[in-house]
Amino acid sequence: MENTLTITPAEEDERPVKQTQDTKWAANLAAARQFHAREGRLRVPRKHVEHLETEDDPAGRC
Repeated sequence: MENTLTITPAEEDERPVKQTQDTKWAANLAAARQFHAREGRLRVPRKHVEHLETEDDPAGRC
């Protein structure tokens, strides 16, 4: 069977890393701390999405 789309499989370094429960918890805690530092409260609107600031991206567009 010929591959008519000429798509190649993703390389190992291109595949997303699966998160463990520990890494998800740590990311959520970091988001809560960041929100609290900025807003002074933890009453987060239901549809709010917190973009974590990182060393690579201080604007929080990760």
